[in-house]
Amino acid sequence: MNVEKIFLKNIYPKLKYNPYIEITNIEPILGKTMNRVAIIVPGGGYDNISNREGDPIALEFLKMGYTTIKLVYSTDNVNHSINYPNQVLELLSTIDLAKKLYPESKIVLCGFSAGGHLVGITSYLYKQDSLIKMIGIGENTKADALVLAYPVVTLVGKTHEGTKNVITGGDKNLYHLLSIEENVTSDFPKTFLWSTATDELVPISNTISLDKALNKNNIKHKTIIYENGPHGLALANKLTVPLGVGDYNKDIANWINEAHIFLDEVLG
Repeated sequence: MNVEKIFLKNIYPKLKYNPYIEITNIEPILGKTMNRVAIIVPGGGYDNISNREGDPIALEFLKMGYTTIKLVYSTDNVNHSINYPNQVLELLSTIDLAKKLYPESKIVLCGFSAGGHLVGITSYLYKQDSLIKMIGIGENTKADALVLAYPVVTLVGKTHEGTKNVITGGDKNLYHLLSIEENVTSDFPKTFLWSTATDELVPISNTISLDKALNKNNIKHKTIIYENGPHGLALANKLTVPLGVGDYNKDIANWINEAHIFLDEVLG
């Protein structure tokens, strides 16, 4: 298994900060070329990177035959000074590089909580010429499918205030632009979406509003809302359940299998 760490600024020097990616490739072991890439985008309220939502998720995608790319985007948990559009530019750079390295592969973005928000907004902002020109990337940075786990969706309704405040830097003019449910159109990627009804940090109304927007625009998607469970479950198994939560939920832990079934269906 080959693991490679790449600092994006070495390839995209116009980036303001110095995020990095970790590419894990099992092609040398299998002796054949894979045709799917999963870009993993952990949560953390745009203040931190949740380790539980990084490598353990990548391992699951590796088991299913994906090349994985974990994005460690830029954060500042002291001054909260890293705001839009920096995180979007870093994810766009990651997608651009993935398409260059694996031109024949389907690209899946998998985001958790604030990482899910980043995945969602990037999935329509990639079309903005101003962002493309900022870092000099290719125009084709649309993903083929999304996996969103308990994502922050809206900045105009009930939401996770910390995520909203960091990504916008307090600029209210960004609230509508960075609310996913208000910007879904007919070319939004196919989406697998899950959350829990009792999520105490990101109101379930976020998932419901995105599901409605996907339905309205006839986007192929699957939404699962589990009855009970806290925020931040990651794989929802014994490996990734947050400290203090207690026993993991076997039903919720099946979400990764449901996601793979969905991806197999929509990616072909």
